[in-house]
Amino acid sequence: MPKFQFYAPLLFTLFLILPGTPLTGHAQTTLLIPSQTSIEEKQVSVPAAGRNAKAQTAEKKDSQSQQKKAPEAAPAGNGNQAAKAGSVRDGAQQKPSEAGQDAKGETAEKKDGQPQQKTSSEKAAAGNGTRPAPESAPEPAAPAAAQGQTPPPAAPLPEKTASTMSDTVAAVNASILACASPEVINQEVDMLIAGMDLFRHEGLDMDMPRIFTVYRFDHEARLREKPVARDDLLGDIEEISYLGKKAWGTNVGLSRRGLYQFSIETRPWWEQARQGYEQQIVKTMLPVYGEDWGWHLPVGLSFEIVPLVCPFGLTAPAYFSATVLVDGKPEKDLHVEIQRINTDNAKALTRWQESITERTNTAGEFGAVLNRPGWWSCRAYRAGAPLKGPNGKPAPLRTSTVFWLYVDSLNGE
Repeated sequence: MPKFQFYAPLLFTLFLILPGTPLTGHAQTTLLIPSQTSIEEKQVSVPAAGRNAKAQTAEKKDSQSQQKKAPEAAPAGNGNQAAKAGSVRDGAQQKPSEAGQDAKGETAEKKDGQPQQKTSSEKAAAGNGTRPAPESAPEPAAPAAAQGQTPPPAAPLPEKTASTMSDTVAAVNASILACASPEVINQEVDMLIAGMDLFRHEGLDMDMPRIFTVYRFDHEARLREKPVARDDLLGDIEEISYLGKKAWGTNVGLSRRGLYQFSIETRPWWEQARQGYEQQIVKTMLPVYGEDWGWHLPVGLSFEIVPLVCPFGLTAPAYFSATVLVDGKPEKDLHVEIQRINTDNAKALTRWQESITERTNTAGEFGAVLNRPGWWSCRAYRAGAPLKGPNGKPAPLRTSTVFWLYVDSLNGE
């Protein structure tokens, strides 16, 4: 038997046991996946006072439009007076009781007749060579009270003025209320926490994580470089089944717009193939109502991936790059593995085609082209402090930091 046939299995076993050597394509990766890649603003939420003001404004505008349309249909009284004025112009005789009502019509007729009489007299004077005699001015019509007629009431102030002032006051009150209290939204998102072999798309049992935290960034905050809120969500998760394996899930309420960064830290688990422990620190992001400020900022994890390319709205093929931080500082020469969840069970000719592997440069950066749509994980490895193994002896610990992002397709599927 050739010697290489004896030593080949041994060498392969030693390769698996070496600490820090990743098993490409078949290692367990922790999922931290939101049910939505983003939450968009369907309708701008308005404070209660603002909504009431808008409703009142709409009602007043409707009433004003109705009032403007009403004068187009003249009342019956006005039509009778117009008919009477027309009979006077046509030379018809009036009853004595109608004289007072048609005084204005007669005055208007006199004014209309004066220019014609003046024109004829001027023509006669021009023909005789004499100046025309001055015509006496018409006597003013008697007041309505003297004629025994009730004077019309004074015209009220335009209703539009009062409506405009009321709308202005309501708008100012709504603005003051909106500035005094932050906008409150009512949104929620489901979070999945599970173990998976990404290339095989197989679920793996997972213990309850040690830490589950959400951070919120706000571009209007005084200290924009730091999260404005940090909440512990570990007490909200519950055990579920995912792909037939033990997993965890929760429903997270979102009461403010902003960028939410979710992070978990798993409990160390034993990797039989590597004869060592594995622990992962996982992070993902969710923009709410179009707010994306903070995607380029760390949240202060001990081992963290911080994007250099905005992780939202990427369309395959898309270039993505990031920086790996250890205790807040870039770390060079770290092994990085970038892999997609193989939901369509695509086949790989070799194991090197199951994921993209590279190392961080001197600035702690890495980058790759994500050529297919779906959920992608970026995972960096480093050695941790040894833990006590099953046999009571120290066993190596490999710590990973994982960042999840979604890449869309051209047709949005």
